[in-house]
Amino acid sequence: MNRVREEALDIFQYALNASRVDLAMERRVRFEGGKLFIDAETYSLEQYDRLVLIALGKAGGPMARAFLRQAGGEAERFEGVVVAPERLGSLPLRFREYEGGHPSPNADSMVAAADILQTLRSLTERDLVVFLVSGGGSAMVEQFLSPGVPLELVAATHKALVESGAPIASINAVRKHLSAVKGGRLAGAAAPAEQMTVFVSDVPEGELDALSSGPTMPDRSTVEDVYRIAEEFGFAASVPTAVSEMLSGRSLVETPKPGDAIFARSRWTVLLDSVSL
Repeated sequence: MNRVREEALDIFQYALNASRVDLAMERRVRFEGGKLFIDAETYSLEQYDRLVLIALGKAGGPMARAFLRQAGGEAERFEGVVVAPERLGSLPLRFREYEGGHPSPNADSMVAAADILQTLRSLTERDLVVFLVSGGGSAMVEQFLSPGVPLELVAATHKALVESGAPIASINAVRKHLSAVKGGRLAGAAAPAEQMTVFVSDVPEGELDALSSGPTMPDRSTVEDVYRIAEEFGFAASVPTAVSEMLSGRSLVETPKPGDAIFARSRWTVLLDSVSL
């Protein structure tokens, strides 16, 4: 009975959050006269060769649907990727949808990450990418920095970190430095394109780089933090051998930091946060 009650509450909360996303998007995002207005930011759409939309997380579907509804006729100019718990099935033709795994990555999480990275790396300074980021994206979109790491190893690493007893901020610091899509690395892949990220946040104020492990945000954690955290919580004994060797060998690559040139054309805004949710 408790399980049924929990599932009913999840469905109710999902529907409630989706309706709030729609209303917030109507208030904060506007298309008019060939321009896109998001809060104080204005984008003249005719100046861009490509318009790309990347939506990820538990609210990825509602966010993408609400954004494209606001776009009206301009929606057909957008292309992109939506990664969410379930497919919408009603997106423009140039969109790909994936059902990302949560709380552990699944096959779609890996394929979605590869698709997103390939799309972003093809962009130039004459393109605009809008990211719609919500909670849960850490598992729903994942690819390790080391090429060819299989899903089994990725999922086992996520499981070991989550079950380690470490605080979520510490877990995120480790995940960011293992990943090709976290800790600002999606922003790095998209640069030098114009970038705007719209958040539906379930993290405390001032900690947006923790939301979905901060794929488009400068990362405040460092590799030295990761090595310290790994030692403190004994990660070497719980994560797969390949990851343990990276930690013990101190071979991790640093994530993009505040002030990095890749963020020169990046902007960020919170559509809904943990208070309004």
